[in-house]
Amino acid sequence: IMELTRAKLTDFGLALSKDMKASGRPLDYMQSLKANEMFGRPFESLTSVQGAKVEEISGVLGKDAALLTFFVGDDETTVLLVQDGSIAGWIRPVGRSDMVGMVGRFRQALHSPLRASARDGDIEELNTTGARLYRELLGSVLEAVKKPIVYIVPHGPLHYLPFAAIHDGRAYLLAR
Repeated sequence: IMELTRAKLTDFGLALSKDMKASGRPLDYMQSLKANEMFGRPFESLTSVQGAKVEEISGVLGKDAALLTFFVGDDETTVLLVQDGSIAGWIRPVGRSDMVGMVGRFRQALHSPLRASARDGDIEELNTTGARLYRELLGSVLEAVKKPIVYIVPHGPLHYLPFAAIHDGRAYLLAR
């Protein structure tokens, strides 16, 4: 999360010159401060980030829900669980390139049974990859969830993962 808050404004495609007219170069920190002075609050969020407190997030979630959020890094994936006013975290040993491969294979296998030429191997790949995704991302994490409703906030390649279709060997995540 800290790396995201330090991101340069160029990551958002914003570029202004010293006189605040559009240009093709990035807006540096001093220019962004000047933009705040000239234009006021609309630019303020570009130079500062105010995070929500765990208690505030829990208040929004209510008593029946938990928040499960992911951050996929180069070498590992961080999983955070917010519930009942507290936060728990796990570091999973699967990085971005492995995650991209697993999610891609899972999505491809998920669509294979819809084709007329589907083979048993396609369904086996779906089950195998789905079980690995479950183990790598959710196995020990879901044991800590105490709520009937879980909101999932994916990151990176996980935006392309249909979490509801992951199977743990007994049931689909959606059924849990």
